[in-house]
Amino acid sequence: MLITKQELISRTKSYISDEMLSLQEGLTLVLSSIALNLFAMNATKTVDEYLSSPAISMLGIVTEDGLIDIEKVYKAYCESEDTFKPIVVDLEVIGMGKYIFNKEDIETIYKYLQG
Repeated sequence: MLITKQELISRTKSYISDEMLSLQEGLTLVLSSIALNLFAMNATKTVDEYLSSPAISMLGIVTEDGLIDIEKVYKAYCESEDTFKPIVVDLEVIGMGKYIFNKEDIETIYKYLQG
C-alpha cells in the first residue's frame, strides 16, 4: 500500500493523539499536546529530509513520485527476528517518560497508516 507524505504525517499524528495522548493527564497532557503540534508543524521538512536520505533510498520504500510503501516496511518488520521485542522510546523531555511499543502497538500504527 502506497501513501503520501501528508497521509503519513496526519495518520501518525492521529495515532499519537488517540493512542498515546489519551493515556496522559494534567501538565503531561498539555506538554505532550504542544509537542505533538510542534511535531506536526515541522513534520513535512523532517519527513522530506528522512525520506531523501541515501539509506532510505537504498531500501526502496519510496517510489519515484514520492509515495511511501508502508506495506513493504511492515512486512520487513514482521519478518525481522526482533519483531516481538518491545521498542522503548524515551519521551521524558515532554514528561511522558519511556513509552514501550510492543507488537500490538506496531499493528495499531500500521492500521492507522492504512487509513
